[in-house]
Amino acid sequence: MIRIEILFPEVANLFGEPFNVKYLKQSLGEECEVIETALTETPAFPNGSVDLVYMGAMNESSQLLAINALKPYVEVMKTQIEAGKVFLFTGNAMEVLGTSITFDDKVEHPALGITPLRSRTDMMHRYNTLFDGNVKTEEGDIRIQGFKTTFSFSYGENEDHYFASSIRGCGINKQSTLEGYRIHNCIATYLVGPLLVLNPDLALYILKLAGVQAPVLAFEDRARECARIRAEVFAKEGTKYEL
Repeated sequence: MIRIEILFPEVANLFGEPFNVKYLKQSLGEECEVIETALTETPAFPNGSVDLVYMGAMNESSQLLAINALKPYVEVMKTQIEAGKVFLFTGNAMEVLGTSITFDDKVEHPALGITPLRSRTDMMHRYNTLFDGNVKTEEGDIRIQGFKTTFSFSYGENEDHYFASSIRGCGINKQSTLEGYRIHNCIATYLVGPLLVLNPDLALYILKLAGVQAPVLAFEDRARECARIRAEVFAKEGTKYEL
């Protein structure tokens, strides 16, 4: 039995990202318990009873709500990350883990400070792009595809802690080829999709990190066929990446 906690699903639910956890639940069935924690509730992960903590994309004002809700647990999060607990933050949820977020008002809002990345938002310019890249793991590289749809970019050093290296598509900003930030089993990435639904190998890897010995995915044959077709399309020279 593994326990997955979804943080703040009433606001962190853009781009279908809650289906990352729904897919894991479909795959594990009764061997998986999902906890949904609202902004006004006490998270379950600080007591050590959760195997995987997930938070998805949200609007910009909700980022500040999420930061305030998680501030009392920053030291616990750091301790659990060092111990190998699995955290997965997708879309602009990754910015909550950084040092600060600067919105259009030019005010620099402190974030949780778990990663050294600082983010800047420009609400007049949404950036949409495809992403094709590799994730380095203990078992070898995992090829992944995903999407970015964001008003913001992140800046700072991630050379030693990136989540994925780009084959096509930018990293944490337009000048970078390194996407996201990873500390042990804490993964923060701008990529959406939903990411685990699009990438069965990554979904299996996350489940193994969370302690599932021999995970089997729901609809795995179909998921792999879709991933194969998507990879072919993404690899074509004529595929337009920035949309």
